[in-house]
Amino acid sequence: FPVTIRVLSLNLAFIKGGEVSVEIYIDLGDAQKNDDVLMALAESKDSIEREIGESLLWQDLPGKRACRIRSVRNGSLDEPQGHSALIKQLVAQHVAFERVFNPLVEALPQEIWDRQSGSFEEDE
Repeated sequence: FPVTIRVLSLNLAFIKGGEVSVEIYIDLGDAQKNDDVLMALAESKDSIEREIGESLLWQDLPGKRACRIRSVRNGSLDEPQGHSALIKQLVAQHVAFERVFNPLVEALPQEIWDRQSGSFEEDE
């Protein structure tokens, strides 16, 4: 269920080893912009996690350009008897992420989006 909020992706992922996640994937094509978005959102970390209902993983992914905010839980496609419950959990989490993050991302300062290669454009 990918959803784009501005240019960030909201994804569901099945992770090798029996885990699933809902995540905001931040890749604006520039590592500094990605970090700026992550840090700006992290300023509201406590209220975000309270509204989502759990602690999240705030991952800057060292050595990678992108970063992400994710919720991870146990779950696997290899266990058909649990599919219905797993899908309900993932959809509910996805809806919560969209509800909580959409207004926060929209409210981020415009200079984050306008920034070029990690620096502000100067007014002439």
